[in-house]
Amino acid sequence: MTGVWLQDRLSTMGTTEFVIADEPNASTTCGGTLTTNAGTNLITLNDGYIPGRVGSVNGSCSITVTIKANSYANTSYNTISTTDSSGMVSGAVSVSYPRYSATDRLYVQDLSIEMVKSFDPSSVSGGSSSRMTILLINPNDVPIPDISFIDYMPSGMKVTLPANIDTSTCGGEVEIATDRQSFVYSGGYLAAGRRCTISLNATIRVNGNLVNTIEAGAVSSFIGVSNDDPASSTLTNLPGVSVRKYFTPNRILAESDEYSVLTIELTNTSNAAVHDLGLVDTFPDGLVIVDAPLDPPTNTCGGTFTAIAGQSQVNLSGGYLSGVLDPDDPQPEDCTMTVAVKADDRATYRNVIPEGSITSSDANVTNPDSAEDTLEVYGTPDMQIVKSVTSTGPYNEDDVITYELEVTNTGDMNLNDVQVIDAGVGAVLGACSPALGATLAPEEIMICSATHTVTAADIAAGEYVNTAIADSDRTDPVSDEETVPLSGGPAISIKKILTSVGPFEVGDTITFSIKVNNVGTVNLSNVLVTEETAGVVIDSCNPVQGSTLAAGEMMTCAASYVVTQDDLDLGTFTNVASADADEVEPVSDDVSLQLAQYPSMAVYKFETSTGIYAVGDTVTFDIVTQNTGNITLTNVTVDDTGTELPLGPCTLNEDPTVIPCRPNWRWAISFIAKPIIV
Repeated sequence: MTGVWLQDRLSTMGTTEFVIADEPNASTTCGGTLTTNAGTNLITLNDGYIPGRVGSVNGSCSITVTIKANSYANTSYNTISTTDSSGMVSGAVSVSYPRYSATDRLYVQDLSIEMVKSFDPSSVSGGSSSRMTILLINPNDVPIPDISFIDYMPSGMKVTLPANIDTSTCGGEVEIATDRQSFVYSGGYLAAGRRCTISLNATIRVNGNLVNTIEAGAVSSFIGVSNDDPASSTLTNLPGVSVRKYFTPNRILAESDEYSVLTIELTNTSNAAVHDLGLVDTFPDGLVIVDAPLDPPTNTCGGTFTAIAGQSQVNLSGGYLSGVLDPDDPQPEDCTMTVAVKADDRATYRNVIPEGSITSSDANVTNPDSAEDTLEVYGTPDMQIVKSVTSTGPYNEDDVITYELEVTNTGDMNLNDVQVIDAGVGAVLGACSPALGATLAPEEIMICSATHTVTAADIAAGEYVNTAIADSDRTDPVSDEETVPLSGGPAISIKKILTSVGPFEVGDTITFSIKVNNVGTVNLSNVLVTEETAGVVIDSCNPVQGSTLAAGEMMTCAASYVVTQDDLDLGTFTNVASADADEVEPVSDDVSLQLAQYPSMAVYKFETSTGIYAVGDTVTFDIVTQNTGNITLTNVTVDDTGTELPLGPCTLNEDPTVIPCRPNWRWAISFIAKPIIV
């Protein structure tokens, strides 16, 4: 059948209730011209084709279009009538119409998202921190993308520092307001039938109870889903004294000028003032106080605050905090101490002030809860050496070949005791600047000279091959080789040099310089540089590709590469470039660099069934394992150690970093009756 025409009037389900989606994703196997304009309610096919019947199998073709509903929950019927399509059967003299209409039923379902808010603990003392958790539940059979909401806290409640934000498998990000009394969550994603949590630290600065509520309708999403019910939880604060601490920033570079400012906050929400206030904070090994003129130690707690550069402890003695009933200051009293700190070694430093650390001349005054924060000190040491000939041939016996050796710190931390060895037979290492054994800061360069006097054996071999080696206290040895032809005639060399400094993450650009040198005694024509590594792009060359190089002349090219996840998983990246000319065979050189790997994972467990439970009832959970590092994790296993808790199947989520599992647990519940005393 040819000349097939068809129209599907979505208006048969209501005038404007259904329209073609913003992304129609239209396709057909019927040929012809398919028209599907987004936002309209008419689908048309013109000049289509339907194959004939073969044996007992009818000929058929299909049309697929995505539509969307503008209506509320209902059941609608879409009909293509006998006058809505036609076609010409081969050999027929008139147009054919279908014998029957086509009708199908479409269910429109209301979508929703549920929220549950909680504080743990629900009661604190002296304004200590509590963990606020917002549980998002998707009861639908479709995912909810781009989830967002704002949480406005009541007066007296705020986000504490460190906030320790965790969006778990919800993704997205949290932005805290300047006054810390509200925060915005945006960019979340929740798979069909799944749960996820957003959590951060919060507290209240008044004694008593405060209710934090996210109102109904506060949630927005890409598909228009919102929360029908509010989510509320109560946090109680009891009179007392508390301590908090946080690092700003909480990530610094090892062996650099970077430092972090440690802030210690004390709060008194009791009625009476606290006298002779004392506190000692002992840092973990390796973390020390530094002399930072822009951030000297500060103290608003009164008394004496001792913070000595080079030491790993701060001490407050004789401090004072007023109480909430003081006539001159009825509000909860805060005071702070700050000090600049750093560490040279790469590590994660967890700094804890234990409960009971605050001392006072007043009876029974101390902090009932501990305070802690973590400082990450990172670094990726790396280096390269490039050996280049600085003299020009031709060379005869007793002539001197001269070299320049360039050693570069291509990492992000200091390299100590940098050494260079010229391993060529008969090669002599000259002076180095700075001297051997020096420390190279990131991007700093050591340049050495070297020489070799040509021998009869070199002439007989037709070339002299020389390798230079560089090493430091933080890297493995690296080397570079240079070959000098001694027979005269055409010869070419190539050097590949790293020109950017890491660490590198997925999407970062690595840059290179490629130097091609005519080391022979005649011209080289049609000089070309080729990148052998997939993904590396040659950006420019000077002179341009295909040029002629006279003896001793050089072509310099710039190249770049964008880091992929596969590169990070491997932990290294090696780039190979080659050079060629009409008169010589191709030569190549490579450069390798280390890519910092940070493997990490997190596990979240959610109850997915609803109590109250009786004996024999089944309790179900979701266990979600999330890759929170920067490399791919393999052979991931999940184990649930609960008694008689069989682990269900595990599936890879829409987010490839998330693997949810579903165990079932049948509870046996019993109660022992006891008298109740009123």
